[in-house]
Amino acid sequence: MVVNGQGTCSSSALAPVFSQTFGQGSSSSSKTTVPSGFNTNYSFQNSGALDDGRYIVTPRVQNSGRNDWAVGTDHTGNSNGNMFLVNAGTGGSVFFTQQVNNLCPGSTYNFSAWLANVNTTSNTLPICGSGYVYPNVTFNIKNTSGTVLATYNTGNLPLTANRSVAPNWQQYGFSFALPSGTTSLVLEMVDSYGGQPQCGNDLAIDDILFTACTPTATISFATGTTICAGTSTTINAAIVNNPFTSPAYQWQKSTDGGVSWSNIGTAGTTSSYTINSATSTDGASYRVVVGPDVSSLTSSTCITASASVSLTVASVKLNDDVIECNNGITSYSASDAYYKVTYSNSNAGNSYLWSVSSTGSWSFQGSSNTSSQYPRFQFNSSAAYQVSVQFTTNGVSCSDTQIVFKNAVALASILNSKDTSICYNTNSVNVSGSISYVTNNYSWSTSGTGSFSNANSLNPTYTPSLSDKLAGSVKLYFTGTSTYNATGNCGSNTSKDSMILRIYPNNIGTGAAASICSNQLFTYNPSSSQAGSTFLWTSSFTSGSGSGNTLNGSGNISDLIINTSSTAAAVVRYIITPYYAGCAGTAYNLTVTINPNPAISITNNATEICSGSTSNIQFGSSLAGSSFSWTSSVISGAATGNSSNTTPSATATITDVLTNSSTTNAIVRYRITTISANGCTATDSTTVTIKPNPTNAVAGADQLLCNLSSVQLNGNTPVVGTGNWTMASGPSTVMFSNASLPNSSVSGLIPGTYVFVWAITNNPCTVSRDSVSIIISPETVAGTLSANTNVCYGTNTGSLTLTGYTGNIIRWEFSNNG
Repeated sequence: MVVNGQGTCSSSALAPVFSQTFGQGSSSSSKTTVPSGFNTNYSFQNSGALDDGRYIVTPRVQNSGRNDWAVGTDHTGNSNGNMFLVNAGTGGSVFFTQQVNNLCPGSTYNFSAWLANVNTTSNTLPICGSGYVYPNVTFNIKNTSGTVLATYNTGNLPLTANRSVAPNWQQYGFSFALPSGTTSLVLEMVDSYGGQPQCGNDLAIDDILFTACTPTATISFATGTTICAGTSTTINAAIVNNPFTSPAYQWQKSTDGGVSWSNIGTAGTTSSYTINSATSTDGASYRVVVGPDVSSLTSSTCITASASVSLTVASVKLNDDVIECNNGITSYSASDAYYKVTYSNSNAGNSYLWSVSSTGSWSFQGSSNTSSQYPRFQFNSSAAYQVSVQFTTNGVSCSDTQIVFKNAVALASILNSKDTSICYNTNSVNVSGSISYVTNNYSWSTSGTGSFSNANSLNPTYTPSLSDKLAGSVKLYFTGTSTYNATGNCGSNTSKDSMILRIYPNNIGTGAAASICSNQLFTYNPSSSQAGSTFLWTSSFTSGSGSGNTLNGSGNISDLIINTSSTAAAVVRYIITPYYAGCAGTAYNLTVTINPNPAISITNNATEICSGSTSNIQFGSSLAGSSFSWTSSVISGAATGNSSNTTPSATATITDVLTNSSTTNAIVRYRITTISANGCTATDSTTVTIKPNPTNAVAGADQLLCNLSSVQLNGNTPVVGTGNWTMASGPSTVMFSNASLPNSSVSGLIPGTYVFVWAITNNPCTVSRDSVSIIISPETVAGTLSANTNVCYGTNTGSLTLTGYTGNIIRWEFSNNG
């Protein structure tokens, strides 16, 4: 980039990155080469008039041997101070080049030099005429790879008027913002004409400077430059012309008038520093160092410092509080052992203001008064006198106070009861003490091994140890002393009081466990180590679920507890706390396991059977490992064969052969009980109806009837069961008048043979059946025999043929008499 215009920093870092003044010559006429490390491609000329392309380092321009050049000294102005004097052109082009390192990130730098055109209007211009070339210098800033990052051109340097005036020194330069990540640069000053031979183009160079630009920092106190000891003030920094994006601050303090400085506070971006509770050591000089960031604050080439400001800490100091047991006059002075007063200074114009606050009487003595520097007092009463002095200096008023205790002694006493009882499980007990106003040291102690929350507090808590509790009582002591200086005979400076702390013995019970079945009443009478105790308790299910447990209670426990599960045990825990004399003892647990009652399942495969048949009752339990028992009884009718099993066993089937010898139904009830492995039971019942066998069926005698269409049947009447007629076979469909009656009539008969069945049923018994045959013959027709036949006597074999008859041939008859 090309930088237009020129300028220098309004404020520079404490130290430059690079500075070249060319030192001092051994004499005003000395000529030397450039200092070590100064790089130029011009050649040194030791004698004669300075030729093109040559330079000398010398204190005076006239040492060049050029009669048309100006006459005068370097810019720095020190004795025999050197400058770089060069006849530019003819091969030489680089006046100066230099690499600079350890640059501060975020900074802006200024590259400048003082230059003078040593040619004169009066002498050089007539020589060169219109071919005169003004010196023109280009400033370059490059990176270490040689790339030009910034450049600045001075333009024509103005001529010096004549050889009677000093060279026309002027400062040239420009500012440059350091790119991010760059810590090294190459500085360069070159002949803008590239070293070509010209008439003119002669110059002097001095005071080359590469420095960081910094803001101008000023600081001031928020209060004034004088404050009282014990008060606070803040120093605030203000900066102008700030090139830093986020300036960092480091506050410094000097106690030797600015000869040396030490850091105070923490470096950061805060532009203020607070002095809290100032002491005499805070009376010092202060300044602030400002840099582009915190890491740069230790580098003098990156930072600036404000002018210093001084703080005066004024004070007045009275001696410590004192017990006054003399009856004389109390005199304040600069040296008294008890009533010494120390002022921070004795400046002219200081003023004093004394006051006393007390319930007792007092008075100034002699010529003393409120404005005395060292007053005298008479304190008349046994009371506390607060003596205050206000000291005003430099417009600031400071004060201090001393308490004078007149005829006072140390006193420490325990408040409230001196004989206190507490419960064994009390974690701590509050104790309170009282002291006199001169008792400034006090502490609690114990004959036991317990501890105080704060043994140096008026109202601590005491926590008894286990050994304290087992001992049953301890003594607590409260001791107070006074460490105030005392004048005269004030008596003992120690006071001690005591109390007894009694501790009830531990009231404990023994944990217990019980097991019951669901829906069983559980009773328990709590007990503990302390006779006469009362009890409070709570209960809850800790496993499983159920109901019936009382959640909160007192005294004895009586709960009907139900476990809602038929397969898993539930657990109820009672937490029982014994109480005695208002003290809660150590709670203990009572654990009750509620075993589930088994669920019994009964499968009665035959609720009705016939006399002589076998019952088939099967049963089971919801709990594995259960056993079974049962009883049975006839609850209706008459039956035999029913069994009972009163000894629990694994048998889970009842197969009794039951007999009913009566003509009415009998009922047997079985009550079955299952017993779990935990002894819990469940009972259920089922019944079996035993039916008598039906009456044996008798269908009556067979009948042979002639040409009838209906007939009355003659079955026997059932004593047990019900009868029913059916047709087993026959040539036609018939109708019964009432098939359930033994003497039912049947109609719809035609000739042929019918078989009717009389069945007597009493389910589930076997049906009793009998059958009867009814033969209906058609009306008889004799029919026609074949024609008469004559046979010979002795020869009588022949056949008779009957045709056209109806019915059955019963017999053949013959007649020999016609």
